[in-house]
Amino acid sequence: MKKALLAVFAFAALAFAGLGSAQKFSVYTGYPFGIGGMYYLSENLRVDGTVMIVPGGFGVGGGVDMILGKIPVVEQDPFPINFYYGVGGSAGFVSVLNVGVFGVGANVFGGLEYRFNEGLGIFSEFGVGPALGFYPSGMIFTLDYVGRFGLNFY
Repeated sequence: MKKALLAVFAFAALAFAGLGSAQKFSVYTGYPFGIGGMYYLSENLRVDGTVMIVPGGFGVGGGVDMILGKIPVVEQDPFPINFYYGVGGSAGFVSVLNVGVFGVGANVFGGLEYRFNEGLGIFSEFGVGPALGFYPSGMIFTLDYVGRFGLNFY
């Protein structure tokens, strides 16, 4: 557990250290329940990290997402409402009732973003995809869901 907490703090320190030069970063909450942040390496490539709260335990996770396209929903000047979609991959560790589970997955996602001004936007997105979990007595294959709601800072 100490190693997992150290990893979370190290990720957070690196993420916040780079925010001054970030093109765009986000903070969010969602499902799986927890809080997280995203850092955009480019307009269409982002990395994220999450601290999850699960019944009987906690977890940490991270991922990489590629935004494949954006479609204007409302073209208002100068800040539109956009629909975006993409693909991603993730990995995470969850400890539930003293049983550790390591998981990997892939997903497709879509979301909406509304920009209030040049520096701030709000977004909501949903993703789904296959996931594989490894635990001490075996493994499990499942369909995983992701939902996020948060703020984008430019």
